[in-house]
Amino acid sequence: MGLAPLTMFTRSSSEGYVAALPGIARRTLCHGANTLLTEFRLRGGCTLPAHRHPQEQTGYLVSGHLSLRIGDTEHDVRPGDSWCIASNVEHQAVILEDSVALEVFAPVREDYLPPAAPPEPVVGLAHPADAEEILALQKLAYRREAELHDDWTIPPLVETVDAMRAAILQQIVFKATLAGRILGAVRGRLDDETCHVGRLIVQPEFQRRGLGARLVQALEAHATAARRFELFTGSRSAGNIRLYERLGYRQFRTAPISPKVTLVYLEKRRPPAAGDRAD
Repeated sequence: MGLAPLTMFTRSSSEGYVAALPGIARRTLCHGANTLLTEFRLRGGCTLPAHRHPQEQTGYLVSGHLSLRIGDTEHDVRPGDSWCIASNVEHQAVILEDSVALEVFAPVREDYLPPAAPPEPVVGLAHPADAEEILALQKLAYRREAELHDDWTIPPLVETVDAMRAAILQQIVFKATLAGRILGAVRGRLDDETCHVGRLIVQPEFQRRGLGARLVQALEAHATAARRFELFTGSRSAGNIRLYERLGYRQFRTAPISPKVTLVYLEKRRPPAAGDRAD
């Protein structure tokens, strides 16, 4: 078991319950280095079979009705009653009606710990050596745009490795990586106080997980000289438009560039810094 947090706070939720046995569900509420608090939801008519474990177990019945055997002693348990079961003492419970119980285990029951969260992609500046991998991902990501607009000559699909490498050297290009694999990228080009945002791409299996938003926000935070951000996308790319609008971008013009493709331009202005003079 890894190091437990020194402090932990868990909000009420109807999610996260695990089916331990038929009619018995548990949810680990919180834990520290030495104790673990669990809520049990117990269906009337079910039985928790006799068992024992090395943890000391202290419990409290919130609601319902149990018959609890600890060692050789039977207890009729009603709401407000509590108990403590020493390490390795056999116990079992018959659930006489639907019940809710809270129990503390010490030391921590490792089998009750929630699964560790998967590692998050790391967002950072791209390197020219990333050009080939980013370009391959870009061409994969923009196939959908080409299909939507029936145009396979859009610039992201015809860009070369040399052009990508130059963009990384001359512009601001962020990438998202996980276990050495590039999962997404975005670039920005500064023009006076405007940062032109473009080529936002995310591996298909990592889309709709907030990674695109993280990339754009990293670019915005890095481009400290920009007072305004501008980007464009195809008019049929409803998902892209929704993402940008959630990030605070607003449409300000459209421009047809071919009989098949109309671009939607969006902008976002950085709030005035403290001390800036209002004109």
